[in-house]
Amino acid sequence: MSYLKAALYRKQKELEELITILNNSDCPQPVGKLRVSRRRGKDIYYHRTAERPGEPGYLGKYIKKEDRHLAVQLAQYEYERKLREETERQYRMICKVAENYDPDELKNLYESLHPGRKALIQPFVEPDELFVKHWEAESYTGKGFSAADIEIYTERGERVRSKSEKIIADKLYAMKIPYKYEVPLPLKGFGIVYPDFVVLNAKQRKVYYWEHLGMMEQPDYAAAAVQKLEQYQKNGIFPGDKLILTYETKTRPLNTKLLEQCIIQYLLI
Repeated sequence: MSYLKAALYRKQKELEELITILNNSDCPQPVGKLRVSRRRGKDIYYHRTAERPGEPGYLGKYIKKEDRHLAVQLAQYEYERKLREETERQYRMICKVAENYDPDELKNLYESLHPGRKALIQPFVEPDELFVKHWEAESYTGKGFSAADIEIYTERGERVRSKSEKIIADKLYAMKIPYKYEVPLPLKGFGIVYPDFVVLNAKQRKVYYWEHLGMMEQPDYAAAAVQKLEQYQKNGIFPGDKLILTYETKTRPLNTKLLEQCIIQYLLI
């Protein structure tokens, strides 16, 4: 299910719940409507019992202070009535959109063509498979390794710096998430950084940067990590939006169950 389709269903459920609340409201249904006038900085309330100007009762009868509960009932009932009408209108509209909207139709159009025809066309909307292929083909120069760095390799055969990075990379690979390792990223006012991973949500066509903070029990490491995260945010890259963060300490290693949930939440929905 696409992000937009899921958002439509969430909104649909939200409106359903609001309609239920409104239908179960015990607000009294008084006759007439409320008219409010402001005089000398004070609100004056009138009970209007006629619909059209000129009819007796259109200007309304003054509501005394001791009868303020009537003004409250009139105001609350009219608010709930208008809210119910608008909620039901939005609900009908969203139901219609959710029923007829297929986010994959534009992408599937190219895929449905004869191979000979596809060979002649440069698609404006690429199917996911072709989009991922082009994204993965973009070249870059990574950070590189020194002779002192230990050799750890992922299931995909690439070298990483830690066992935790291998766990993350292997989980991404197993769950068929397109990713790249240590792609250079310029941060204005800070310089070039190399996020541990750059990952792609193919359905949303959205790129995330992934940082694994692996030694958070060490004060110097933690301070440097905070500084780096601040620079990300100063460059418009915020956790949960464009930045995925995982953590661990010596006594609390990377939680692989939460890792999988994180991948599902950000990269498969």
